[in-house]
Amino acid sequence: MNKPSYYVAGVPGTFYSRLFPKSSLHFAYSSYSLHWLSKVPDGVGDERSPAYNKGKIYCMSSPKIVADAYEAQFTRDIEAFLKARELEVVPGGLVAFSIVTVPTGSKCLTPTFFEILGSVLLDMAAKGITSKKKVNTFNLPIYLPTPQLLEGLIKRNENFSIERMEQLCRPRESFYEADFPEKLTLHYRAVMESLFNDHFGTEVVNLMFDKFKNKVTETAVFMDLTHKQALESFVLLKRKP
Repeated sequence: MNKPSYYVAGVPGTFYSRLFPKSSLHFAYSSYSLHWLSKVPDGVGDERSPAYNKGKIYCMSSPKIVADAYEAQFTRDIEAFLKARELEVVPGGLVAFSIVTVPTGSKCLTPTFFEILGSVLLDMAAKGITSKKKVNTFNLPIYLPTPQLLEGLIKRNENFSIERMEQLCRPRESFYEADFPEKLTLHYRAVMESLFNDHFGTEVVNLMFDKFKNKVTETAVFMDLTHKQALESFVLLKRKP
């Protein structure tokens, strides 16, 4: 029996635009990428803007206008991602992706950890280790949607049907391990260090992550059961004929 041939490719470029020829893919997969925005939302780092996110690096506890700016950028990005894939994927082809999401109406650990990172930077600015202006003009290009928002945005695209959508929650057992704050710090450092380095410089960032680990240990927010774990949403789409 002849085995079917498969061709796999990875190409440079942003996944928010076309990467492959029209109708050339039977399967496309994106892993833990779509919560990264194509850019920081307009206005959140500009002190002249009503959406100025002063003293914050994320939008969890920011005014609604800031959260709306983040959601609007996420909406544009998801629409662009789906538009690009609908051109690349053959009719009947599949698009699968996993993305970090947050439960509706609940405090969530992951954005809370972002808030702690921001508070560490504010503490360092108060001590003159970095400047308040640098803190006020730094915002993470990340948006964690609810599953409901994500599903609604997908359904706005008429060229894909949702074949499967599941929310998976990691168990909390690891939170009770003594070295959890250190593991969490290493994880965030691996993912975000270059972003912070570009804005604050290596020396400041080295100290920031040390202080972050200590602050997580002191607050023990990860032990608070009112803070829900982030969800891992898996989505499988089918290109309509």
